[in-house]
Amino acid sequence: MRESLQNEMKKRKRQKPLFKTTRLKKDGFAQIFTSQRWLLQNVKAQPQMEAARREEEAQERAAARESAVEARQAQQQLIGNIRQSRQRKKILNGVFPVPTKRVRAVAPVTQVQDSGESNLRQKRTRKAPARFIDNE
Repeated sequence: MRESLQNEMKKRKRQKPLFKTTRLKKDGFAQIFTSQRWLLQNVKAQPQMEAARREEEAQERAAARESAVEARQAQQQLIGNIRQSRQRKKILNGVFPVPTKRVRAVAPVTQVQDSGESNLRQKRTRKAPARFIDNE
């Protein structure tokens, strides 16, 4: 739509002037407007071209927005797939048997007589087993 209007205007410019009315300096070269009718047609075509350009830009923006959303979704999908495959590998290799919730196994702390050995034993029982924590 816009291109056809532009081509039409170019053709009009190329036509031999009927008589010179005004000479406008534009972008370093003299642009010669001829006859009142030509000027009127130009003025009428201007808003149409503007509207066409605006519509085109709006469509481009919408397309860009859609493609951005699609790209984001694809990225999320990829991340999910990678996570799943990693988990599957871990299960197969026996790093942890089944995906479980993060459970901290806390042993009840009981008062024991004050010897160095019992203290060490208490500390060791308080730590959670490694296989439950290593769960993405």
